[in-house]
Amino acid sequence: MEGGSPFQRHTYRYTPLLSYLMLPNLYFESFGKILFSLSDITCSLVIEKILNEQGLKPKSYLIWLFNPLVINISTRGNADTLIGLMSLLTLLFLLQRRNFLAGLMFGLVVHFKIYPILYAIPIYLYLAPTFLPFFTK
Repeated sequence: MEGGSPFQRHTYRYTPLLSYLMLPNLYFESFGKILFSLSDITCSLVIEKILNEQGLKPKSYLIWLFNPLVINISTRGNADTLIGLMSLLTLLFLLQRRNFLAGLMFGLVVHFKIYPILYAIPIYLYLAPTFLPFFTK
């Protein structure tokens, strides 16, 4: 907000996008906790959509919503719930064959944290029959 870099703080290890996203926290102390809690709720809705895309109708998305570990992490102010939401949205967009949106979301989630790059190989193999005809029978 003052024009500096969040990386001037030695313990800062997140994307600068997160620091911009948390600027309202300066004026409303619980903004981040509310944002992360809302993203947890959205995760459960995205899980439900993914299950519906697969033709399943179970209520297993409630396991995410009422998991005490998930609730504790997001209400403590941990941004990892955003990584989970973006990863789930990538999967949902892939299942809906909205590959451009899936690519944008995947790029954003990898920008937030590097470990979702591990999903690149399964995504590639999922898309391979579309782009590489020799993988199809």
